[in-house]
Amino acid sequence: MTLWAAVANGLDVEAWADRLRADGLVLYTGRRYAYDGKVRGNVRLAFAPFDEQELAQWVRLLREAL
Repeated sequence: MTLWAAVANGLDVEAWADRLRADGLVLYTGRRYAYDGKVRGNVRLAFAPFDEQELAQWVRLLREAL
């Protein structure tokens, strides 16, 4: 299951995704799915394959990388 989420204005979603990637978490931004390749202020969160402990770690990484 996936969820699209809008991010706060002013947040550089591409830089956020890069920081997360360095920690081993892949965050897909709207740019990946945009027909024109432009940066979008949203992210795609896929959480179905994770158990509760993994989700807690995932959320912690998201927060720390902000």
